[in-house]
Amino acid sequence: SWVGGKIGGTDCGWVPNRHLLLCLHGERLAAASEATLRMIVRDLDCTKYVLQAMKEWKLEAKYMNLSSCKSFFFESNKARCYKCEIFVARAF
Repeated sequence: SWVGGKIGGTDCGWVPNRHLLLCLHGERLAAASEATLRMIVRDLDCTKYVLQAMKEWKLEAKYMNLSSCKSFFFESNKARCYKCEIFVARAF
């Protein structure tokens, strides 16, 4: 598994999640299914990075509902929401 360091059949050793986020190809993210995006968010701890970004960027007070969550639940446009979460996690 790529989370365990096996990427393209090559054993790359352990790679931190933050580095794996940066290795994701934008065009593949754009074409990814909702299920794939959900797995990326889960496997690479994107929610944790988004919450850390909100704290560091001093957005907790402005978005108290989001900053107090341990995970995000999307009711509609789930693929877009996962892409946004991945984007913020990558930017952080």
